Amino acid sequence: MTSTTLAPSAQAAPAARAASPVRTTFGGLVRAEWIGLTSLRGTIASLIIGMALVVLPAAGIAVMYGVQYRQTGDETMLQWIPSAAGLGFGGVFFAIAVAVLIGTGIYAKEHATGALRTQLAASPRRVSTLTAKALVVAIAVFCATVVAVLLATAAAAVVLPLFDLPVGIDDLAAEVILPAVGAGVFATSAAVFSLGVAAILRSETWTTTLTIVFLFVFPMVLLNLPWEWAASLSEILLGTTGQSLAATPLEVTGELGIDLALTIAWALAAFAGGAIAMRRRDA
Repeated sequence: MTSTTLAPSAQAAPAARAASPVRTTFGGLVRAEWIGLTSLRGTIASLIIGMALVVLPAAGIAVMYGVQYRQTGDETMLQWIPSAAGLGFGGVFFAIAVAVLIGTGIYAKEHATGALRTQLAASPRRVSTLTAKALVVAIAVFCATVVAVLLATAAAAVVLPLFDLPVGIDDLAAEVILPAVGAGVFATSAAVFSLGVAAILRSETWTTTLTIVFLFVFPMVLLNLPWEWAASLSEILLGTTGQSLAATPLEVTGELGIDLALTIAWALAAFAGGAIAMRRRDA
């Protein structure tokens, strides 16, 4: 009689679970990733430090030029002192480095701690999960980079006149706004690229190292090789096309469109590789 009583309930439990599955929407995944990103002190600290490394050097170097100009009175300095925009974009490298760290960490750290396995158990749609991570990282990195570059330019523009030095900005759109957006696109692509590589390698150390080398070292090595194809290859790499987007002044030309397309394509290619690797193996 006991077995007769338990059997229906034992059969009903799986049926009930099947009849009312818990579905996680893509919006829910994005919300969860955003909460996770903003709740990590290390990530927030990295963004703040990265912004500071863009803003403070611009202001500091402007002060150094101003002090030297005041002490020497050498007017020939006016011919080679960078404009406020040039000083503001001098720290873009730090923004890219932080973007790589954040893009790598959002996958590699969760894989190392086992948090990714738990996340996939709750929502087994792996490509959607990786896409949510990429979207959250892209938004955070883009906004932080654009704001940091604009603040750095503004800081230099405030400091230079204090020492009777010209700001040197003639076209706000071409020299500040467009390059700031370009720097944001570069940083975003670098972050998504490193996320894709992290999904392939599943190692924070190796991903960070190889991505930095690929972005900044490999193009320089190719340029120094005595073959024409090496220089041509260097021009289409992510590190080169991304830096072209952050150049000041930035003119809207066909070459700019090509650089923009290549910069985004590198990020998408790495993301696609990471998505394929993530689907084919366990977390």
